[in-house]
Amino acid sequence: MDGPKRRGCWSILSLIFQINVADLVVKKGRKYRCIKTVYMSNHKDDIRYIDGKIYKSEIEGCITDETGLKGHIWTGCGKILEETFTLVSNKRRRHGNSRTE
Repeated sequence: MDGPKRRGCWSILSLIFQINVADLVVKKGRKYRCIKTVYMSNHKDDIRYIDGKIYKSEIEGCITDETGLKGHIWTGCGKILEETFTLVSNKRRRHGNSRTE
C-alpha cells in the first residue's frame, strides 16, 4: 500500500495561503497610507513612496507612485505590501459630531 499522498496536503496549504493573501489585494479606487518609505532598486535618490503620504490605486493591483506612474504593481507582494501600506478608510467625520457617515 502506498503512503499518504502529499499532494492533498499541499493543496490544502495552498488554499489556506490564498485565502490569507486575498485580504492584501490592492483594489482600484482605494487609498493607502505609506508607513515605510520605498526606494527603487535600493537607490536612496529614487523615492517612489514617502512615509506618511496617502496614495491612490487608479489601476487594479497597482498604487500610483511619486513619479505619477499609475501602473506600479503591488500584486502578489503580500507581507511587503502589509509592511509598507495601510488601507485608508473612506469614512468621513461630520463637523461637530463623532459619528461616521
